[in-house]
Amino acid sequence: MAKPPRIVLTPFFRPRDEGAEEQEMYVAGFVDEEDEAWGTLIPLEAKVVEQAVLGHQTFGVWCNSDGRIQSEPSSYGLFEYLLEKGQLKETPLDELVVEATNVESWPRKFGQ
Repeated sequence: MAKPPRIVLTPFFRPRDEGAEEQEMYVAGFVDEEDEAWGTLIPLEAKVVEQAVLGHQTFGVWCNSDGRIQSEPSSYGLFEYLLEKGQLKETPLDELVVEATNVESWPRKFGQ
């Protein structure tokens, strides 16, 4: 009796619409050696994926000589990606202090 052909499946995770500027969904599943998907693709919302990825990143903060503060992820690739998307905004230090000390803007979990 002949053995069935061996099929090697590899897990993958990628944007659903790879050419889109803004991702709304990602998909996860398995592909064969020719990059053809097998079985059910699992859709994942971009917001959930980005929160999970960013939640496990280490961020530092640096201050420019003119008093603007900007967060910076430890991963250079992520830094470039967030910078391109305009998600690494600089904030003037004085505005950050005013916002941080404005009790009315604090979340309710702080008892306000």
